[in-house]
Amino acid sequence: MPQFIIVDTSSIIFGLSHRSDVFNAILAYEPSYKPVVSEGVVNELKGIGSSRGRYAKYARAGLELIRKHGIEVEDGQGYVDSWILRKAFTLKFDVCTNDTALRRKLKEKGIKTFSLSIQGYIK
Repeated sequence: MPQFIIVDTSSIIFGLSHRSDVFNAILAYEPSYKPVVSEGVVNELKGIGSSRGRYAKYARAGLELIRKHGIEVEDGQGYVDSWILRKAFTLKFDVCTNDTALRRKLKEKGIKTFSLSIQGYIK
């Protein structure tokens, strides 16, 4: 049975901005992981992708990666970090995030976390 891992916006964009696919990195690290994202992550990527900011192209590429990999998108409107905290704590999902503050909150709750390195490895 696969172990679910929540992937947040920061890891997707960080990976792409360093020429890495976070989903491939997760599966290389632990093939039994099943990555999931929330609707909130998809909405954040859409919002960033529709701007002219420096991360817009990475956000659009992130949406394409989600489609390409067939990543499950779970219901979850509202504040993404709250959804991640709630889902990870109640269902014991692991989390991949490059958001330092979120990672600290998750660790305080005893949730296993990972981040993507510049080299494209999960740590």
